[in-house]
Amino acid sequence: CAMPAIIFLRICAMPAIIFLSLCAIKAFIFPASVSYRMSLSVNECIYYSHNSEGVDMNKTEQLLTQEEIRRILDLPDAGTCAGRRDRALLSLLCDAGLKTQELLDLRLENLDLQISCVLLPGQKSGEKVRMVPFGERTRSALVDYLYDIRGRAEGPLTRVFTGRNNGVLSRQAVWKLVRKYGKAAGVGEGLSPENLRASFAVGLLLKGAEPASVSRMLGIGTAAVKKYVLLAKKAKNP
Repeated sequence: CAMPAIIFLRICAMPAIIFLSLCAIKAFIFPASVSYRMSLSVNECIYYSHNSEGVDMNKTEQLLTQEEIRRILDLPDAGTCAGRRDRALLSLLCDAGLKTQELLDLRLENLDLQISCVLLPGQKSGEKVRMVPFGERTRSALVDYLYDIRGRAEGPLTRVFTGRNNGVLSRQAVWKLVRKYGKAAGVGEGLSPENLRASFAVGLLLKGAEPASVSRMLGIGTAAVKKYVLLAKKAKNP
């Protein structure tokens, strides 16, 4: 149902220092693997299902396995407009560890499909742009989805993810989508976006990423990343 459309998402030059830093992080985690495309894709990491006893993590202790992630991402019907949106949304949540609000606020200029990155502005004045890479599967899902909505939109689009009739997508809608696909994939009825974010963070740590690098990707402080470090330790030594 898509109409021909050309998507131009790259509108600003990338600071060289940020790009080089990103390459260094990728090279550190996947030092000699061409097949990984030097990608930090969550789908290429190994995950562990483990309940963290004695640590108050709310629901973040539910970490997904690689197979569970794949089952969830295979569920949306790519033959429908809603299915293409859901597939792109879930892929980006799993693959970039975004917060729900960051996903909702995501604009077209925040995506660089040439190097498969999300470019997020600093939360405080003067902070550098935060770069989070994603894998080829997520890039493909985003291209299919954006090609479709750009062709169907009656007016200009700014936000990446929208609701019905290109309206605003709510936080509740995102949570419902995650729960819906989590249940359908047999992962559980209480799956939340934070579970996907936690799986992303722990996956990077298990692959050898430094906590400081993970905190920069997630846009959180070093103190906040400690809970993911604890989960990674418990996953290694259940």
